[in-house]
Amino acid sequence: MSLTAVLSIQATSAFAAVTNDNDDASIVSYDILNDSDVNAKQALAFKFSNEFNPNLSEDQKKELRSELGSILAELVSQGASEETIDKEIQKYNAHVLFQPQTNEDQVVSPMSQGSDIQMNKPTIVYSATSKEWIVTGGGYWKTENWKNDVPGVWLPITGETKNIGGRDSVGITFFNKSGTYNAKVLSSSGYLMNGRGQEIKNDNPTYGNGNVGVAFEIQDYAKLADAGTADVYYMGHNFAAQIVYDENFKNLHGNARTFYVHTWDNSSINNIQMGASGGTFGVTFSIANESKSFKIFNNADASF
Repeated sequence: MSLTAVLSIQATSAFAAVTNDNDDASIVSYDILNDSDVNAKQALAFKFSNEFNPNLSEDQKKELRSELGSILAELVSQGASEETIDKEIQKYNAHVLFQPQTNEDQVVSPMSQGSDIQMNKPTIVYSATSKEWIVTGGGYWKTENWKNDVPGVWLPITGETKNIGGRDSVGITFFNKSGTYNAKVLSSSGYLMNGRGQEIKNDNPTYGNGNVGVAFEIQDYAKLADAGTADVYYMGHNFAAQIVYDENFKNLHGNARTFYVHTWDNSSINNIQMGASGGTFGVTFSIANESKSFKIFNNADASF
């Protein structure tokens, strides 16, 4: 049966039993500081409960998760509005959790070039067909100043590739949490894209876990696409991080931000600590030759 056909099947009951085999972390309870966002997620799930399909096989769930995840990563990394994203994903029975953004303050490390970057706050989506929650954050380069970081000179050979510094990182951090974390992480992915329909995808987070957020390291590079026209593209022009949870994510409230670390020359990431006390939005960074790097967070909390 095709994915389109599967999505057209409506469930007779929205309250099928779910096995809570949370293998990501133990159940964690937080003080209830503000449960309005927990209620908002629960209300969204209830509103579209008729779209749940209890007959999806595991392979069909994975297919839906992969297809919807890739679309969300592309849209979020391009800076699409939540209204646009919501319209694009409705054909998958998926819906954006619309929440007001708060605490607007873009955070950039000293001596950075973060002004070249457009960071987008995480978007939270409910996939009603499979009762899954998808959190996606990302951004893109507004300028071509990444060209200043390309090492050496180009040989006139189409296809020549140059790594730019060490691996870059893109991640999502959760902080100021309340409610209960008893969700299972179903998948997580980091993306680098070149703005021309090609991407690198890392399905193994380098740092973090489902409770505090995740970050991915991926090597960015420039490539001479056509020596005759000196056409060069950057695999890293767009970037995104994503986590997919089971339905129990609706029980957790908090704030989320997207962050990005760019390195060049002899700089490299030593470590990123997630869930750190005293860090920036719960994140601390250790970077070798830090002056040849910058790190940046998006400019407003996403509340969930």
